[in-house]
Amino acid sequence: MIVVLGAMDSEISEFLSCMVQRQTTVWHGYEHHRGLIDDHEVLVSKSGVGKVLAAMMTQHLIDDYRPDAILFTGLAGSLRQAEGGLILSLKAEREISFPQRLRLRVLSPVRAGWDQVVWLEREEGLYRGRLESLPAGHWNLVLEDAGGTWKIPASVLFPLQAEVSLLP
Repeated sequence: MIVVLGAMDSEISEFLSCMVQRQTTVWHGYEHHRGLIDDHEVLVSKSGVGKVLAAMMTQHLIDDYRPDAILFTGLAGSLRQAEGGLILSLKAEREISFPQRLRLRVLSPVRAGWDQVVWLEREEGLYRGRLESLPAGHWNLVLEDAGGTWKIPASVLFPLQAEVSLLP
């Protein structure tokens, strides 16, 4: 059996649309869809966003299903500071349509009054947005689509000294 694991519904929906003889089970609120794709036995599941959830789900699937292979599908990005703002690059493991606009919430772990929302607009394959100056230190980021249907969290140290990877 092959396991396909994605963090969000949008990352697994195409696999589910190809699946036949589908049976669905639920484990701690997460649906496991087992069936056939091109005559191969496949289990498709959503892990939720974040490394901890992905690791937990992966271990559960290994323990309970003993798959021959595990495939991860999804979206990742990188964020860097540039003069006057931020530049975000997104990559997907399959062809998807990226939105024109993304919301980046920049959250202080200690002071609510310092939080910012930066709207990132897509220009020539990159997203750009203006970030007001931040006090140096640790910050939490939440990158999400405008409708709030998915999000990628991260923790960073500002000012950014290098590009930061954003992984679901």
